[in-house]
Amino acid sequence: AMGSKGLKGVMVCLLILGLVLEQVQVEGKSCCRTTLGRNCYNLCRSRGAQKLCSTVCRCKLTSGLSCPKGFPKLALESNSGKENELLLFYILP
Repeated sequence: AMGSKGLKGVMVCLLILGLVLEQVQVEGKSCCRTTLGRNCYNLCRSRGAQKLCSTVCRCKLTSGLSCPKGFPKLALESNSGKENELLLFYILP
């Protein structure tokens, strides 16, 4: 009986740690050609997947520090699962 309580405690601790780490993980960056594309992407991301939204809104995903040529609008996203929680950084061309 005592061993199962310890195991449950470890499992709960790992679950909580996993949730905390997931909230601070940076998923990636999206680069859009226009402000309209950026707004489309941000709206889509409140409910949709990153890859789907980048395709629909004609944006590109990158893991680098800068956007490809022709894609000046950059956004960093927090992978917290909370709607509308985006950290936006606009880099002007």
